[in-house]
Amino acid sequence: MKSLRKLSLLLLAALFAITLVSCGGGETAGTELTVTVNATDINGDPVVLGEVTFSSENPTVLEALQAMCAAREVACDASDLGVVSKIGDVGTSTYVDEATGTNMAIGWSWKLNGTDSADLKSFANETVIKSGDTIEYYQYSYVSEEDAWFDKAGEFENEENAG
Repeated sequence: MKSLRKLSLLLLAALFAITLVSCGGGETAGTELTVTVNATDINGDPVVLGEVTFSSENPTVLEALQAMCAAREVACDASDLGVVSKIGDVGTSTYVDEATGTNMAIGWSWKLNGTDSADLKSFANETVIKSGDTIEYYQYSYVSEEDAWFDKAGEFENEENAG
C-alpha cells in the first residue's frame, strides 16, 4: 500500500513538472503588437519615425517608445514615471527668451492617437496601448517658473557639453 501511495505521488509530481515545462515554467508570453511611434524635435524635425513590433503583457506608451528606440538603436532616457528627458541626441534644455527675459524650458510630451497626454490625465508608463495605435512624442517650449530647476538644468547642460 505504501509503495502504491509513493508511486502515485511520484506520478503526480512528474505530471506537475511536465505541465510546468509545457507552459513555459508558468511565464506568460505577453501580447505582440505593432504601433507607430513618431518623435519630433522642437522644430518638427524627425528623431525617430515608423512602426515597431514588440511583446508585452501590459503594453504602455513608454514601452512603445523604448521599443522603437531600441529597434532604431537610438538612446532613450526616461524616469520611472515616463517623463522623457532625451530621445536620440535631442534632450530637454533651457534658454532665456531674449524678447521678455523669461526663463524658458524645452521638454518632451506625447499624444496617443491624436489625444494629448494632458487630456488623457495619465503618465506614459501607465497608459495602456493596443496594436494599431499611433504615439507621437514632441518637444515643446514652456515658461520655467522654478528658477532653481532652471539653474540646475543649465548646470546639467554645461556638464553634458563639457564631457
